[in-house]
Amino acid sequence: MLRWLGPLLVLAACGGDDKDDPTPPDPGATDLEDTAIAGLCDGIRTYDLDGLGCDQLQSAYFQLLDDASACSGDGDCLSLDSRCAQLGGIGACSMPANTCVDQAGLDAIVSRWSPCFSAVGCPYDCGPSTPACVGGRCVLQ
Repeated sequence: MLRWLGPLLVLAACGGDDKDDPTPPDPGATDLEDTAIAGLCDGIRTYDLDGLGCDQLQSAYFQLLDDASACSGDGDCLSLDSRCAQLGGIGACSMPANTCVDQAGLDAIVSRWSPCFSAVGCPYDCGPSTPACVGGRCVLQ
C-alpha cells in the first residue's frame, strides 16, 4: 500500500483532491490498519509546485502538514524534519504528520520555498521528539 505522497505532490494539480469521486475500499485489503490509514490519506491535497510564489509555497507547506495530521493511533504518526534551518527559522525543528506523507514529500516543497529566505539557521535547540496520536491528531511529545 502506498504510504507516502512525495512524488505525487510535484506531479498532481493544485486542488486535485477530487472529493466527488467516491473510490470504494480495496477489496484485497485485509489489514484494518491499512484500511484506516488509507482513509486518512484520502483528504490530503496534492500540489503542482511549478510556478508557485513564496506565499503559495508557504501555504502548501503548512496545508500539507495540516492535512496529514489525522490519526487513529500512535502508529499512524511520525516526526518529520521541518528543515527549519533552510526556512529561516520558520516552524519548529520537527513537525508531526501521519504516515501518508514522508520526508521527501515535505522536502519537495522546502526545496522550492527555501530560496524565498535570506536568513538561514534554526534558532531552536532541536532535541528528540516522539510522535503520538492525541485526540485524533498527530503531535510531537
